[in-house]
Amino acid sequence: MDEFKLDENNVLLKEQYEKGDNYFIRNNSIGDKCYIFCSSNGIYYPNTQSEYEKTIMEEDRYEWWGVSNSDEIQASAKKIIYVRDIYKQYYVRGINSSINSIDELCKFLKIQTSNLKIVTCGISSGGYLATILGIYLQAECVFNFGGQWSLYEELRLAEKNNKLECSQYFLNKNRYNEKCNRYYNITFLLENNKIPIMYFYSALEDGDIKQVQILQESEMSNVYCFAMKSSAHGYTLFNSCYRKVLTCPLRDLTSIYSRCKNKIVSLRKMCFYLLDIHEAVKECVKDVLECHKSLQTIIRGIGRWK
Repeated sequence: MDEFKLDENNVLLKEQYEKGDNYFIRNNSIGDKCYIFCSSNGIYYPNTQSEYEKTIMEEDRYEWWGVSNSDEIQASAKKIIYVRDIYKQYYVRGINSSINSIDELCKFLKIQTSNLKIVTCGISSGGYLATILGIYLQAECVFNFGGQWSLYEELRLAEKNNKLECSQYFLNKNRYNEKCNRYYNITFLLENNKIPIMYFYSALEDGDIKQVQILQESEMSNVYCFAMKSSAHGYTLFNSCYRKVLTCPLRDLTSIYSRCKNKIVSLRKMCFYLLDIHEAVKECVKDVLECHKSLQTIIRGIGRWK
């Protein structure tokens, strides 16, 4: 496998970082909101040259494209902004050679979102960034799906698994750089925070559990924690639910939270909170079929006898 390192010697990454924007802006004629979608470290996977070339150079991929094309998002979005970190290291170097830090990205997006209501969103490292941006930009709401609160924990795991040099090079290199490391633990941003943060995490996944423990050691001002019954990092909702939760009125979200507080909630149950009854049933049936391949085989067999 042509695995390549995510470091300063990677020519392909360096060229894209220096010459590419690594953001994309869509303008609509209706609505009064700006949705900022932050791509995760899974923007391309695995870490191979072939996968990078296909995903970034050929497809020019940004996460959340499908969700943002939904009728619900399009009806309320005057502007949609997508950002990505091609080095896949928690935006420690920003997104390109000009917007080369999280602080510079915040300043750039402040200009781009002037006079608009803002919603930020991301999964994992994208959720981590969405929280920083949302608080800085005074967003209406932040949607953080399994985002990290402490990158020191991520460094510890990478070091334990001998992954520092190949996957967390810049994160490790800037560990003691005050310009960058102020965001290595973002719980300080929650002190007196006024922005509602909807935090969905996988309650059965070790990494998410550790991050929640770190979060709970801080002042959790306006963080609404949804503990989802999932053992997969970043898998907290069915795909069809994202367009609904991102456009759900805040009062409805807090009402759902009051029903879920201090409980581990199944993804299927959350469907019924967010979708209409017919769509929720359809999604849950689809999930059952995907979880039980043998049942699919039986149903196909029955169909042949009709």
